[in-house]
Amino acid sequence: MVLNDAPPGGTPSERYFVAVVGSASEAYDTANNVIKLNASLWVNSNVVRVNAAEDPG
Repeated sequence: MVLNDAPPGGTPSERYFVAVVGSASEAYDTANNVIKLNASLWVNSNVVRVNAAEDPG
């Protein structure tokens, strides 16, 4: 999973894990909108966290 927390010019936080999809459904809104996918994940491993990093240059 990639989070939306990257500093300017850097890399975002990430989470690595193994999961099983418990459920998935599509959510339809009004015309000309994005179709959303709602999913439940059952995490089945340790979660490895990688912190956000700034650009070293």
